[in-house]
Amino acid sequence: MKTLARLLAVLLMLLLAIGLLRHFTPGYASARYLDAMDRPFSAPEYDLVATTTTLAFILVGAWLTGKVFKLLRLPRITGYLAFGVLIGPSFITLFTSDIRPILPKLQMEHLRIFSSLAIALIGLTAGGEIKVELLRRGLGTVLGMLGIVIVAVLATVFIGLYLGRGVLGFLGELPRAELLVVCLMASVLATSNSPAVLVAMLSELRSRGPMSETGLAVTVVKDLVVVVLFTIASGIGVSLLLGGEAASQGTIVRDLAWHLLGSVGGGALLGALMSTVLHRLSRHMLLFVLAMSLGIVLVSESAHFEPLLVALSAGFILSNLWPEQSEKLFHSVEELSLPVYCIFFAIAGAKIDLAALRELWPLALALVTLRSAAVWAGITLGSHAFRMPTPARNWIWTAFIPQAGVSLALATTIESLFHDFAWSASLSSLLLATIAIFECFGPILLRLGLIKAGEASG
Repeated sequence: MKTLARLLAVLLMLLLAIGLLRHFTPGYASARYLDAMDRPFSAPEYDLVATTTTLAFILVGAWLTGKVFKLLRLPRITGYLAFGVLIGPSFITLFTSDIRPILPKLQMEHLRIFSSLAIALIGLTAGGEIKVELLRRGLGTVLGMLGIVIVAVLATVFIGLYLGRGVLGFLGELPRAELLVVCLMASVLATSNSPAVLVAMLSELRSRGPMSETGLAVTVVKDLVVVVLFTIASGIGVSLLLGGEAASQGTIVRDLAWHLLGSVGGGALLGALMSTVLHRLSRHMLLFVLAMSLGIVLVSESAHFEPLLVALSAGFILSNLWPEQSEKLFHSVEELSLPVYCIFFAIAGAKIDLAALRELWPLALALVTLRSAAVWAGITLGSHAFRMPTPARNWIWTAFIPQAGVSLALATTIESLFHDFAWSASLSSLLLATIAIFECFGPILLRLGLIKAGEASG
């Protein structure tokens, strides 16, 4: 209790200090600055400079909150998320608009590069954990469980939303064609789950066993399948609703296909290139990992790839084709995991829109219930059908509850795809509110599942 009280006191003082600093420090855009040669110059944007202190604050604050949550027997990443919610722009606006948030939206944009860097490192870790031997030995189990859970979630969410449209907010007012598209897009998005959360929890608890291995393999493959399903569903929706405009809108669908295939192929090529450097590199591995992760982010942005998929492919190629040379690399990635998770999940928490969640919580709760029931039923059926050992088969469903990352990206893509329809903003807000719930409570459930399965050693 004393340790918990000290941590809470330090965290409170940290929040108070940064809050006072931000409140009483004025912007300096109008100030006159001189360089070393006594020449006037324009100061950089205030929020850009303030982002540097925010980054340090996020690292310390998220780390402290994670330790508090660990003492409360909750996942540390839930603590990182909670800290992000607390300092984000959504939390303070629930009470007042007169106080500037500690992490405003503009600074979140400046921190996007760090969040993408974290995704690349998480992807390398996940790819390195998937072994060809595991896929070869359990390929039938992975594909079988994948097929069962996707069908179960798609059917349950689609039918549930369609039949319950009369009591589920804006759905009851839609024409039949638009209603079908909305139900289809929501059900496809419901099939996704978060490799980032799963990798973080496996790392935090140092989990090993059938639940961890199978859950990670199915999650990684499902991430690829979800993008394919989303591409198909988007094409159906575009052709069904936009008719003559389908050709122009179809460009977006083709971009999604390129997004998938290019990301996987580019990651495989990058993994091969990294191996040639690893043959000659004996020191400064941390710098190499950071440089390659930054390279993944920059190449992905310029080529419109998904950094997570690029890093997953690169990690998979390195781990399976050059296991000895890449061992040091993956060890260095593990050393970077703590600051990476602090930044990534704190920023993810700051993005949660509490106002939308407060407004749409009945509809979001209905969607959460539908998806959770479908995931439990599908994974339980699959794990029994493919004779997974107990107790892993009783708890593996918890690995597929959390959402983040790709789910957030797809939810915002829906609004841009169907921006001409009034329901696109409502659907996007509903999906984001649902993802926020899974983002907050999914890690808690996953931690319980890993402990009950006897695979948590940390």
